Amino acid sequence: EIYTLSLHDALPIFDSYKSHKQTDDSKGWKTAEGWANFTAIDDGAETTFYIHNSNDLKKFRDNVNAHVTYTGVELVADIDCNNETWEVNIGDDTKYAFTGIFKGNGHTISNLTVKNKYAGLFARVQGGQVRNLTLKGCTFEGTETAGALCGRLIGSSKCVIDSVFSENNVVKSATECGGLVGHVSSQPAQINNCVVKGGKIEASNSTQWLGGIVNR
Repeated sequence: EIYTLSLHDALPIFDSYKSHKQTDDSKGWKTAEGWANFTAIDDGAETTFYIHNSNDLKKFRDNVNAHVTYTGVELVADIDCNNETWEVNIGDDTKYAFTGIFKGNGHTISNLTVKNKYAGLFARVQGGQVRNLTLKGCTFEGTETAGALCGRLIGSSKCVIDSVFSENNVVKSATECGGLVGHVSSQPAQINNCVVKGGKIEASNSTQWLGGIVNR
């Protein structure tokens, strides 16, 4: 038996899942202008990774899973993944979650399918931040947890998900399922100004938790 939540209208902006004051983001980041021919910029104390296309996105995924740490990551263009299927997503290895700051800069990642244990663009975000990103027309199928943004969110006082939008995505899981986040740990985190619109959330009858934005 399948339980389906169809999202014909946008869920209200979700701004109540807060347990810590939002951290200061006044430091600022180097813009992508002037760096069109570069992907990773070494700033000394920190490295910023600029994502221009789907190949850059996969390189970023593979590097995170190989324990390459990027404090800052910026999306500098809309990316159409052309219905590509990933069996490994960002932070997929149980040892290495994404811990930096991902700035979508208002851009969209579309037409991506992810099928694995913790399905989402990210498998696990641990104490990191994701801001100003849209995921559109994607499918995320998890054997344990699934959410359009991440299968598991492991919080900390610096963990913020802000202005992330899910549009016409399909999210499926056998255990825990949320429109944006499949599972949030008991540690502090913030999820602000996020919207899930269209698409559907599907769960088998063994599912313990199902939510429009966050399952629990």
